[in-house]
Amino acid sequence: MTSPAQLVISKSGSQACQIDGHCLYYQTSRAITREQCFKSISVSHTSLAAVFSVQKLTIFISDLATHIIYQQIHGNAAESIRKRFIRSFGCPEDQVELPNAIAWFPTPEMVLAKPIPELRSCGLSQRKAEYIVDLATHFVEKKILPSEFKEMTDDEISKCLCSVRGIGQVS
Repeated sequence: MTSPAQLVISKSGSQACQIDGHCLYYQTSRAITREQCFKSISVSHTSLAAVFSVQKLTIFISDLATHIIYQQIHGNAAESIRKRFIRSFGCPEDQVELPNAIAWFPTPEMVLAKPIPELRSCGLSQRKAEYIVDLATHFVEKKILPSEFKEMTDDEISKCLCSVRGIGQVS
């Protein structure tokens, strides 16, 4: 049995996709339909915790990689590069336009399987491509484990994240 998905949009434009009382929040200037929300996070009652666990890890990787892409360039240009990056991994076209919180994103293993020149063909600079590969490497080698963050101090988390090239204290 599949859980019903509910898309909630507040007056401020903040949106939430809610399943079984669990919310994935995100901000966007473009509304998405309930069907897009449901399609992205279609889960069964029995696997809800596992899906949210995987979804949170994907969001974490996506957010860090997106942050690297957006560094020091105009937001529109960065968004265009981000979309080309995602498309280069064979992302379903209807997933590319979704907000980061529920959009499809390549796994670290998929990123590591792509040569740097292919990543650069998406519009990434040499350095940003290297940074995203370094980020993926940190996840594959389990140097970053978001599940352990709740047990860590802020300084320990910061040190862990800052070990990735392209991510610093300002990030």
